[in-house]
Amino acid sequence: MTSDEAAIRAVAASRTRRGIPDRHLPAAAMVGAAILWGSAPVATKVALGSVTPFVLSSVRWTLSLAVLAVLLRRSGMRPVIELRVAGTALFGMVAFTVLFSYGVQRTTAANTTLIHAATPMLIAILAAAFLGESISRAGGLGIALSIAGVGVIVGGATLGGSILGNLLVAGSALSWAIFTVLNRRIVVGRNPLAVTAGTAIFGLALFIPAAGVEVLTTDQAGVGWQAVATTVYLALGPSLSAYLLYGFALSRMPAGRVAVWGNLGPVVGIAAAALALGESITRLHVAGGLLVFAGVWVGNRRSSS
Repeated sequence: MTSDEAAIRAVAASRTRRGIPDRHLPAAAMVGAAILWGSAPVATKVALGSVTPFVLSSVRWTLSLAVLAVLLRRSGMRPVIELRVAGTALFGMVAFTVLFSYGVQRTTAANTTLIHAATPMLIAILAAAFLGESISRAGGLGIALSIAGVGVIVGGATLGGSILGNLLVAGSALSWAIFTVLNRRIVVGRNPLAVTAGTAIFGLALFIPAAGVEVLTTDQAGVGWQAVATTVYLALGPSLSAYLLYGFALSRMPAGRVAVWGNLGPVVGIAAAALALGESITRLHVAGGLLVFAGVWVGNRRSSS
């Protein structure tokens, strides 16, 4: 084999069938996850209009786990059932979902999106403290630009809703940051599919009994097609696909860099709230969104190079 042939094979091996270089796949995964999660507050608010929180969580994760079971069986893998995975489920599914669901019921979708914009900063701080991850100058500048963009967005929005609702949403952001740091230790070197399936199993073990209580004590007869459609979307999108994309990115990218990409979520959330719920988009929202995108580009440019 000549040196030219070896070079051609090396280039081909570094690309996927769709022509995306392997080194760009973690970033592409996080873009997809951010888009899905950015739309989650709007979809959740619509679904919770007629479905109770634990019933919604149980149904969406049952659907997600059913798809995961098929995928795992085809690949010959089993869910990762460990005490550490139970810990991640406690923070990343149970605490996050409960706080998020009850919070978004008591505040606006825009508030939820904007408050969750603090999550990447929390992740970066926790990753530096507990995972020993360093924050480079480019990464720090990217985080700073992204946070500045979020600040501009917050400054241009009305933070209505109840204080309790906002506090619950803030608690869900902290729960997600803890989940990310814990999951980073587990998912490295493992298949994100198997880890996500194990997380879903532990989460459902706690969701289903609570959902049973809700069914017995609340009227579920008013469920319409919108609630069904958004529940299916939440199951296959933010619950299943986004978790798998996030796990894939965490297995190949430091948690601090993953956090920078997470700042795309608020931009998507503001746009989704405007389109679906008729919430207005101001010039400050646009300016803040541009800063967020600039922060993502700066924070990841050096490593990509």
